[in-house]
Amino acid sequence: MPRIFLVEQDASLREWCRQHLGTAGIAVAPFDDGQRALEALRGEPPDLFLIDSEIGGLGAFALAAAIRSNVRCAHVPLVFLVPSQDPAKLAQALAIEPGGALTKPLTRDVLLESVRARLGASAGDSDADRHARAAHAPAAAPARGTASGALLETKRATVLAVTVRNFVSLAKAMPATSLDRMLVEFGTQAREAVFESGGWIVRGDATQFVALFEETPGESRRHAGRAIDAALGIVRGTRLAKRWADLNLPTARAMDISIGCGIHTGEVIVARLTVGGHLVPGIAGPSAELAPRLEGRAKSLHWSIACAEATAVEAGSRFAIGQRSSLTDTDHGVVIPIVEIGGYAPAAARASDLARIGEVREALLANTLLSRLAGDVDSATADRTLVVRPGRPVTGERPSIPGRVVERQLRRGERVETWLAKAEGSERMEVIRWVRLASVPPAFLDGFLREYGKLAEVLHRHVVALYEVGSTDTAGFVALEYLDGPTLGESIRGSLPVGRALNAIAQACMAVHSMHQAGIVHGGLGLESFRFRSDQSLVLTDFNVTRRVENRLSSPAAALLPARRDYAALGGLLHAMLTGERTVADRTTEGADGEPLRAASRLPVSLLPVQPILDGLLGIAPERPMDDAQDLMLALFAINESFPLDTPSGASASPRAA
Repeated sequence: MPRIFLVEQDASLREWCRQHLGTAGIAVAPFDDGQRALEALRGEPPDLFLIDSEIGGLGAFALAAAIRSNVRCAHVPLVFLVPSQDPAKLAQALAIEPGGALTKPLTRDVLLESVRARLGASAGDSDADRHARAAHAPAAAPARGTASGALLETKRATVLAVTVRNFVSLAKAMPATSLDRMLVEFGTQAREAVFESGGWIVRGDATQFVALFEETPGESRRHAGRAIDAALGIVRGTRLAKRWADLNLPTARAMDISIGCGIHTGEVIVARLTVGGHLVPGIAGPSAELAPRLEGRAKSLHWSIACAEATAVEAGSRFAIGQRSSLTDTDHGVVIPIVEIGGYAPAAARASDLARIGEVREALLANTLLSRLAGDVDSATADRTLVVRPGRPVTGERPSIPGRVVERQLRRGERVETWLAKAEGSERMEVIRWVRLASVPPAFLDGFLREYGKLAEVLHRHVVALYEVGSTDTAGFVALEYLDGPTLGESIRGSLPVGRALNAIAQACMAVHSMHQAGIVHGGLGLESFRFRSDQSLVLTDFNVTRRVENRLSSPAAALLPARRDYAALGGLLHAMLTGERTVADRTTEGADGEPLRAASRLPVSLLPVQPILDGLLGIAPERPMDDAQDLMLALFAINESFPLDTPSGASASPRAA
């Protein structure tokens, strides 16, 4: 009798599924949350998982990731139960398990037909039988084959697309012979990374290639993980090629190679033809088309490696996940969740791997930086790109500010320009926010300067220093402390250590409390509102002034925001830091609160002592919401024995004294 693990929090639907599947000769083990199902996996794995996409606690897709990372049940098929009115969850479910989603409400016939289809004709086979069949499935052939003629088959595999992004810049800056030698060295490094991971290079030229990774007998790693391994090795290869060029091309100035990678797992049509004793593969199908598009999406997001989220889940927990986004597949009308690969997860590293992991991390940081610089953007601008230089293009007239030398433009908004300047007579760098009188109504400029005048009274270590609020004949401006550390959003790669996350939220709460004491409600706190100093202390750097002034001018009553909104936003930031998931933070940034956040904000069981603090900040706790920095500090002190704050070392005095 086949056996199913049913994870469904609705007791009536859980019992309905159990009864109908039982009458069809299928044994059902019901669970009301994912954590209980994972604990049951210590025994015999089931033949199929039936998972409700709306389960609380661990969450359906996190449960799927845990199942796929467990070697004992990695091949067990999944079926998700998804509400028909939730296309985003349906797309994510299909990305994880193509063909493995049912929409609710559903009928008995649909349920039985889908379950029988996923179990297959031999639904009664044991787990050992299924793994034996998987081990003898068709797999990758060697680089040199003895087969003759053509071989065409359809299989599940992973496709890796790699592109050299700054070829035009390299060609402009280096002699052709030197560039040729450096690209040959990079090509050698890239091929070795692919071959070491058991992949094929199916097509390519000097600036791009596509590799295929299939299941291979005797190989314990899944093809998704091997493709990500190869991509990380290729990024590392850019640094090795640059290092080689610096040593072997002394007369030429070697430039960094900027590359992008896209990785997708799915159905691939593989055609092999023996030519001159060599087995030459060719591929087609959805994954072969989507992998290059993922590389293009990675370029627009300034990522080094973009990977379909389903591929990352299948690859397991060895890799660090960075930011999340999506790719719209217009051909099939679906939205594919994608993630940034940020290197190897330190927790999964072995001592012998540490040196290579460090090199990969360094290479990823350098390559990601290159993706943000001016370079080969498109054919219209590439022929004018002579060198790769940091900074953004300057638009508009450079401002003239008393006592400061303006260096470059950082950002240009519709109303406010942001510039980097140096104070005359010192080495102090400042951020200048500049509003031209000709581009805004006088009421906006008055409100802008008035708001920053109130902020000048907020003297707190965790609020960015404000040096001057002033105006000229043509504009108004404010001068702020310049911080070049990462934003809070950029620092979240997967999740932060618990102690550091709690320390960061304490600092953020103190910054918000100091603003509230000055009569200022931010109203739009998000992950990009905070930035780290060099001593790792967290600083509020964005005050939402432009939006608040615009709201006040358009609707004075609507501009009066409650302080509760800022504390709810802090709850969203805490959830993001602890889990790496930004959904709650995005909701609270838009002002959502109350019951809709309750299910989405559940923390893992291991963080249960922190849950009351999160609920208090979000305002969904049974008791009084947490609306004061003192309340938060008392709550953190109460759990300090279990989760001590990770206090940054080397803290320095506030820069306001400068």
